[in-house]
This record gives sequence, C-alpha cells and structure tokens, in this order.
Amino acid sequence: MSPWLKAGLMGGAVYAALAVINQIACVGMFTCLIGLLGYAAIGALAAYWMPPGRDLTSAGIHGALAGGLAALIGGVVSMILSVFQAAVFGLAQASTQLLREFQDRGYDAGPFVGTGVGGAICGGTFCGGISVIYALALGAIGGVALASVMRD
Repeated sequence: MSPWLKAGLMGGAVYAALAVINQIACVGMFTCLIGLLGYAAIGALAAYWMPPGRDLTSAGIHGALAGGLAALIGGVVSMILSVFQAAVFGLAQASTQLLREFQDRGYDAGPFVGTGVGGAICGGTFCGGISVIYALALGAIGGVALASVMRD
C-alpha cells in the first residue's frame, strides 16, 4: 500500500472521529487547532513511511495527497452528520418567539428558517472543499518538513 494512502486513511479515521466529537456543543472551538496541525502531521507521516531515498518533491506530493484524503474522509463524515442533524432536529432550532422578535425589529428571519437538509449539504460541500485545500497545503508542508529533516 502506498505511504500516502496509508497515512491518508489513518488520518481520515482520526478526522472522522473528530467530526463525531465536534457534535458536542462548544468542543469545535478547541479541536480547530488540532485539526489544522493534524494535516501537517499526516503529511509528515506519509513522508516518514516513504522508502529511503525520498526527495523533497515526492515527500511534498505524498504529504499533500495524504492530507487531502484525510480531509475528504473527515469532510464527508462531517457532512453526513450535519445532514442527519438537519433532517432529524431541523437546522433552525430558533424558537418562534425569537423569530417574531427578529421580524418585529425589522430583521429578515429568512436565513434562520427553511435551510434544512439542502443548506447542510451546501454548507458541508463548501466547508469541506475549503478544508481539502488547507489539507493539501499543510500536508505538503508537513511532508517537506519531515523529508528535509530526515535526509537518508
């Protein structure tokens, strides 16, 4: 099995677990930094598992692929959980009294009502796409950093 695939699947399992943990209220703000550092660590792990004779370019490519795969797996799990949450509980948990207060003060309450499953899918796709871009860059940085330190 390719080093980037092993590291990416391992990282995907970690990010899937993080997606489940993030469903707990207020936990996401603590796991955000861990998530960003994790992409670089996954890239470094992919470079570490490469056979001796690794160069910086191939280490960066392997790291980017591993980070991107991990972000893709974690993003899909996170979107599935968001869609399930939107379908079961409704995306807008705002009370009717709160919505009436918005309307009485002249604010549009539309963004809080009716987004449902479609909004969860759109938001998950957008956020997942952005996280894959970050993961590609940070995974490449982690792979290159480890390959530059571990000269063999």
